[in-house]
Amino acid sequence: MAEKKKQHYIPQFYLKKFVQKTDNPKIEPSLWVHKNGVSKKKSPSNTGFESYFYAIDGEDLDKNHVEDLLSTIESDTKPVLDRMLSLGIHSITEHERYIFARFLSFMFSRTPKMRELNNIALSRVIKDYAFQKMNRDGIPLRFKNLSKDSVIELLNEHWTLPKDALIGMGLYGSVNNLPEFNDRNWCLFHTNDSHFITSDHPVVLINMLITIKRFQVLS
Repeated sequence: MAEKKKQHYIPQFYLKKFVQKTDNPKIEPSLWVHKNGVSKKKSPSNTGFESYFYAIDGEDLDKNHVEDLLSTIESDTKPVLDRMLSLGIHSITEHERYIFARFLSFMFSRTPKMRELNNIALSRVIKDYAFQKMNRDGIPLRFKNLSKDSVIELLNEHWTLPKDALIGMGLYGSVNNLPEFNDRNWCLFHTNDSHFITSDHPVVLINMLITIKRFQVLS
């Protein structure tokens, strides 16, 4: 099976909710993309993607497996989102609510930003283990000519995690966080303005108890 090169981490059907419509059928609707202080017009097909972003590197695995999984989730979600936007949240069934919650959970975990955060978190755990083992057992023989500080510097500069491990962490996070999205109270906000802004990491989880306590301490 041919590999799918252009892999969106923000679904196109979602991005199309933010386009500027045109009366000219020859012109593809576009949205404004703001990056590094510069705004440009781009089509949804050319926004929010990276080449082979979800491609699995294992030789015996289907490289498109994750991309196909996300495409299925998006296909299931589009009619649910359309109904919610036109008829309201109360128009969807419990099963459709689950479908949309699943979409939110995967949207939360599938972006480059979340992969970066997972990389930082898992790297710290593994490096902490390596440092503790080094303190307990001593510096490995292959590093015998280096000081402890030099070994730590090498780990910090050259430590890399396999892409497949980070993809797996993202999928695990999506499944693990699903109850958080499904069990919460939902509401829709409408704007009378012609502009609405989204992000390349459009779904966030906020623990209001922690936020409130932090605010009380700061105030």
